[in-house]
Amino acid sequence: TQEKGAKLMKNHSCKAVFNLKEAASYLGISVPTLVRLLKSGEIPCRRGGQRWLIAQSVLDDWLKQKS
Repeated sequence: TQEKGAKLMKNHSCKAVFNLKEAASYLGISVPTLVRLLKSGEIPCRRGGQRWLIAQSVLDDWLKQKS
């Protein structure tokens, strides 16, 4: 998954904040898995109304911890 994450980082490198689908794609995981991680607090995020907003820097830090 580290190679997959590195490849996805190149595709999303200009974006600072992701929605659920973008963040899941960036991490190489499913949206339901990402929601579970967000709800548990394992990956910090902000809610904007009904939207989940996840910073790329937070995702990068999470990926580094997992490798």
